[in-house]
Amino acid sequence: MDGQGQPVLYLPNLLLYVSDNALNAQDFPLDIPDFPFVRPPGLLPSQVDVPNLDLSLRPLHESIFHTTTSAFTKTATAIHALGATDQNRLEIVRACTSFWQNMVDYASPNIIPDHLNTWTLPLQRRIPLPLPVVQAQAVRALASWYLLHFNDDQNTRYMTLQHHGFPQWGRPCSKLHLTKRKDNAGYPDFLLRSTDSRTNHAAIGEVKTWWTYSDRLFQGLFRDVNPAGRFEWGATSNASKFLRQIWGELHFFQCKLGFTTNGHQVMLFAKSNSGQNTLILSTPREWNDPTVLQALAGLTFAGIDSRCVDPEVLINQYLCPEADRQVGWPLAVPGQV
Repeated sequence: MDGQGQPVLYLPNLLLYVSDNALNAQDFPLDIPDFPFVRPPGLLPSQVDVPNLDLSLRPLHESIFHTTTSAFTKTATAIHALGATDQNRLEIVRACTSFWQNMVDYASPNIIPDHLNTWTLPLQRRIPLPLPVVQAQAVRALASWYLLHFNDDQNTRYMTLQHHGFPQWGRPCSKLHLTKRKDNAGYPDFLLRSTDSRTNHAAIGEVKTWWTYSDRLFQGLFRDVNPAGRFEWGATSNASKFLRQIWGELHFFQCKLGFTTNGHQVMLFAKSNSGQNTLILSTPREWNDPTVLQALAGLTFAGIDSRCVDPEVLINQYLCPEADRQVGWPLAVPGQV
C-alpha cells in the first residue's frame, strides 16, 4: 500500500534494490494506461479494483491442429548420460504436502523470514510491498507487457538470447546451457534469469499438453519410485521419462526450482542436493485454482532469492521441510483430480 492506503506494485527493477531506483515518467510504458504499477511523478495513478479481481486462470482449449496423443518428449542423450554416475542422476523423489502453500506465502512480505526475503536483499533495506492478490494480478499483466515489448528480440531456444532487463522469464538458449550444446540436450520451455549471468539461473518452466501428458500421468509420477522413495533411473514409463526430463533441465540450467503444467493441472518442483539427489514435488493443483498465480509469483521470488542465499536452506528448511515430505501423493489433495 502507498502512503494513501492505495494498492501499488513495484516494477521488476525494484526486486533487488531500494525504492529510490524507480523508473521516471519518460521511461514508463504509457501505451498500457491501466498497467497496475506505481506511477512515476507526473502521471495519474492507475485505478485497479483489487478486491473484485478474479485470479482464476482462463480455461485452455484444444485446437483442431495440435500434436498427437503420442507426442511424448524423447529423453535427450545428455540427460540419459547423467545416469552414468551417482553424482548427477536423480536418486530420490518425494511429495511435499506444504510446498504449494509455502510458495503462496512466499509472495507475501509479511510471512517471509527476513533472512530469506527478496525485498531486503542485497542491501537489507525494506521497501513497501502490495498484498499477494495485487502481486498475482501483476503476474497476469506482465505477460501482455512482456510480449508487447520483448517479442521482437525473442529467438528459438537454440539461438542467441537478447533480453533487456532482469529479473525476467524468457526462453533459454545454448549460451545459457551448462554444456553450451545446441542439440536437444535438456532445454526447458521457459527460464527465469535474475541477472545477466550465463550460469546459475533462477527457475525453469516446462509446459505440456493434457492430451499427451494427462492428469493420470501426473497422478502416476511415483510408479517407478520404491517404498523407500528411490527412483529407478532406467525405468521406461512416460512418467519416469518426464521426471528425468525435469531433473535434466534443472541440472543443465543450474536451477533449484521450477513449475510444470499440462493445461489442466499445475505442479511445482524443487531440486535438493543435500545428501542424496532429491526431486521434491508439490501436490498438483487445478489450472483454475485461485492460488495458482500467487504460487507462481512466490516461485519467481524464491527463484531470485535462491541466487542470493543458500538454496539448500531455502528449500529444506522453509519451502519443502523434510517433516512434510512423503513417498507418493496424499490421499486427499485440494485441487487435485
